Amino acid sequence: GSHLANLKKKVEKERIINVVFHGRKHLDEMNNYYGASNILIISLNDDPSFNKYIPAKFQSYLTSGKPIFAVMSGEVKNLVKKYNLGWTAPPGDVSAIAKKIEEIYFSPPEEFKNKGQNTKRLLETEFNREKIIEKIKKYF
Repeated sequence: GSHLANLKKKVEKERIINVVFHGRKHLDEMNNYYGASNILIISLNDDPSFNKYIPAKFQSYLTSGKPIFAVMSGEVKNLVKKYNLGWTAPPGDVSAIAKKIEEIYFSPPEEFKNKGQNTKRLLETEFNREKIIEKIKKYF
């Protein structure tokens, strides 16, 4: 996103060979990328105004059936933990993020499968459009 140019410079300067920048993609193409991924990362700065909200990207991730690595505080982190959707790390804590990536790397395939199934289950139960509309209608 906003750090793309700096990241490209760093990769070039340090001659890192196993990094690919695909650039921005149209929303219609994103499911292909989600499907090809083992895990989906969502991150936001640790800002109290962000901590209350659930970014639209989170719901898109739920449709993928993939585990989520939330480098966030607040509501998304709470959902990932409560429903066992993946892993979390505090934003800005590079050491904790690196340790969590290592933990994820060594996690057994069954754990990935279970967490991925949990994302689908949460989408079907709590983020189901029809169920949300039903809940809203109760107030009107």
